[in-house]
Amino acid sequence: REEACMVYVPTTDETLVMDGSCASCRDLWGYKYAANTWVRKDTLGSWTRPPGRRTHSMIFIPSINRVMRFGGKSHDGSTFLGDTWLYDPVANQWTNATPPGSPPGRLAPGLAYDTRNNVVLMEGGYGDGGPINDTWVYHPDTNLWEKLYPPTSPGAFGRWSWRLAYDQSNGVFMIWEDAGSMWAFRYVPSGQPQDQIARGAIRDLR
Repeated sequence: REEACMVYVPTTDETLVMDGSCASCRDLWGYKYAANTWVRKDTLGSWTRPPGRRTHSMIFIPSINRVMRFGGKSHDGSTFLGDTWLYDPVANQWTNATPPGSPPGRLAPGLAYDTRNNVVLMEGGYGDGGPINDTWVYHPDTNLWEKLYPPTSPGAFGRWSWRLAYDQSNGVFMIWEDAGSMWAFRYVPSGQPQDQIARGAIRDLR
């Protein structure tokens, strides 16, 4: 399938893959490496099914032991989705989190989890008006989205041209885009002093 999403869940030691662009790709599968087996999970027991979609994003949040799913586009291509779902890998249940003040719908947003501050950073994506240039954090402890206004920004990236990850050793988010530039962003909770990340301040961990 194309335009599916995958995420690793350490709690159950499995890799999940969900949905995709084909009309029949409205499912959730789990792969166990040790047993080398795939199990279809959306057919097990009573299951709340999130609306099918393609080109969404998922990430595991260890502080609440949930997989978060955001965004994507409806299978018929008519709607950019902006809903937030949480998956319990132990109970095999999805819950529509319905946080207030959610970001606009989009496909392919970048997601990364900040282990120090317990937030998920979301950057960019592609929406009704084309590439999106905004920055949000999701607070799993309060189920709230917060829009951030950094003084500088990498700009709007297209669907395939960039990647977002969290560097735990340096406490920063890193964005790489295929034109060759790399950006660092440090999340600072509200009320705490901001700091600037100088060139060369990020240690090379190779």
